[in-house]
Amino acid sequence: MSVFYCEMAAKLAAECGLEDERFFMALVRMFDRALVAVLALAHMQRNPMLDRLDAVRLLTDAIGWGVKDAMDELWVEHGDIG
Repeated sequence: MSVFYCEMAAKLAAECGLEDERFFMALVRMFDRALVAVLALAHMQRNPMLDRLDAVRLLTDAIGWGVKDAMDELWVEHGDIG
């Protein structure tokens, strides 16, 4: 569920040009929670979800506001997954 939230929130922000700091902070927090949840999954379930979160991370490059930087830091913090 948290992976889907991240996908939809990032897509909305990228397509609509949102400029809402609280929205971005919530997206980064949910991305962190999604990483924690996904990394707890069995290996076979984990990889497809990590691919989806990586796509979210790449999509946020178009958002700005340091969102991608924050997600990159979390990615490394959780074990440099990619």
